Amino acid sequence: MSVLRKYIAAFYARQRRAWEQQHAQLITLTKDDSNLDFKDGYQLRIALREESDKQFAEQIHALVERAEEIYKQDVQNFPNIHFDHHLYQPLLVDDERIEMTPSGLNEGEKKFVADLRTYLHKHKQEFEGKEFFLLRNLTRGKGIGFFEASDGEAFYPDFILWVIENGQQWVAFIDPHGLRYARGGFSDPKIRLHKELKSLESKLQSHCSRWKAHLTSFIISTSAYDEIRKTLGTGLHTKEEFEKEHVMFQEDSDYIEKCLKMILT
Repeated sequence: MSVLRKYIAAFYARQRRAWEQQHAQLITLTKDDSNLDFKDGYQLRIALREESDKQFAEQIHALVERAEEIYKQDVQNFPNIHFDHHLYQPLLVDDERIEMTPSGLNEGEKKFVADLRTYLHKHKQEFEGKEFFLLRNLTRGKGIGFFEASDGEAFYPDFILWVIENGQQWVAFIDPHGLRYARGGFSDPKIRLHKELKSLESKLQSHCSRWKAHLTSFIISTSAYDEIRKTLGTGLHTKEEFEKEHVMFQEDSDYIEKCLKMILT
């Protein structure tokens, strides 16, 4: 029975993957997209267990009354990160004092946004003429997902980054997370996504005559290289080999620069 269940699951996953590839297309992102359309807005709940919780709740209430601050800068003592290239504000960060809907960014996601923000601000002249837009990709039922061929589970990369210039769009799906549970080393479906996107590029382009689109993806490992190369059983692989597979390490000060160069190449 166990063998039959595995066979049926594998067959279903292959069929669903084939359907996805046949029906994938490029469409224009609109304000009604579920990644942008928060019908219920942000919901923040604070459990008032201690006096400090009550004071924090009062600070949040006062901030709502002068909400324009959140749209212009990082706000002290409030879990947000301001990035003027993100498609909506505010962009909230996980905080143990608050139950958030949608959930806030975790530490790896926050660091990615902060590092990208810092790099773009420092290299404005280098990217003159290019427009950058970042969007946090929501998860199941709302964000953009990719079905994995191995088990049929959907993979929702955390961010989508657009670079736009002269009728061209470079679109990168970026996922900062640990790789401790990656299956099959470089054959992991999340790691291989950039190759699948490249193979679909010409087919997807037929749906879009206005823009020339370039698609790719990256895994940003929040785990250290020395830890991951052992965990994945790839102890002989160099960082350069990881980078060739579009796996960057957040511990490296130049990982944003490497990503952008690969996106625009």
